Amino acid sequence: MEKPIVLITGANGRIGKSLIKRFADTFTIIAIDNEDTGYFGQENYFQMDVTNDEVVESCLEKIKERFGEAIDSVIHLVAYYSFGDQDWRKYQNITIEGTERLIQNLKKHFKLNQFIFSSTLLVYEPCQRGKKITEDSPLRPSWEYPKSKVLSEEILFKENQDIHLVIFRISGCYDDYCNSIPISHQIKRINEKQFQKHFFPGEIENGAPFLHLDDLADAFFNAVQKRNELPHEVALILAENKTYSYDSLQKRLGELLLSQKFTTYSIPKFVAKTGSWIENNLPFYPKPFIQPWMIEIADDHYDVDISLAKKLLDWEPKKDLYDTLPLIVQALKKDPVKWYKDHKL
Repeated sequence: MEKPIVLITGANGRIGKSLIKRFADTFTIIAIDNEDTGYFGQENYFQMDVTNDEVVESCLEKIKERFGEAIDSVIHLVAYYSFGDQDWRKYQNITIEGTERLIQNLKKHFKLNQFIFSSTLLVYEPCQRGKKITEDSPLRPSWEYPKSKVLSEEILFKENQDIHLVIFRISGCYDDYCNSIPISHQIKRINEKQFQKHFFPGEIENGAPFLHLDDLADAFFNAVQKRNELPHEVALILAENKTYSYDSLQKRLGELLLSQKFTTYSIPKFVAKTGSWIENNLPFYPKPFIQPWMIEIADDHYDVDISLAKKLLDWEPKKDLYDTLPLIVQALKKDPVKWYKDHKL
């Protein structure tokens, strides 16, 4: 019996690689990425730039020649994402127009059953502590990355007449090695005993949930397995059940890294912005991670209800960030130079 065909864009990214590992025994994978890293078998790998009409057209024609016109599921991971570079043109070209170009050409060339789009929890309006965000909560993206995801979602809702559409609104991801930009920088500040580690430009009791890559891969796997059972179009929140405050993560990391609990103080935003401006403008000073626009959203709090994903996907996270932090710190202590290099610190 032939395996169902799953096409994955952004296959060389960290989520893409985790999906290939999870899916390999059950599905025939078509891997697409802009960079040819040689990670995946060449016979199933196709290089494609989603910003180029001719390249997308040519790539999909080659795929059709090799695999036929029926694709069971497409998992679209390609997007522009940067904490440092907020160039809207890149979000427009790669995330928004790239998504539109891909879905329109897929409809042109293939009989496509399911399209899964990787979005973000950050499309939602933050909530107050004690409240929960659900799939029906209002959308209020506050910076370029989630704004680009909302616009891409709107395109897909218009284009999915004959396709089962799944939108995954995913919380920040990590794994046993870390591979999370905000967590790795938080670890760096504490590990280096930086003065800034004691201060936070927001409410220290607020926070946002995370999600282990293994649990995310399971959610994608279940969604593809249930592709004919899910609603015609559905958006699902994917996150761990518990939101840890910034302060609780600070205390946990302080114990693991320095064998001490230390106090984190909330400071006014104008003080943090002044410090950020000075750091960004000092000659011969490395560009800091914290940028003024991040300070504006430091108070944002996200706590979620994942009951719909549990129900429709028969899925629930098995990992927990608090329990995984010792593994992350262990990896750092085992080889600090490699860990810093791998996390671009």
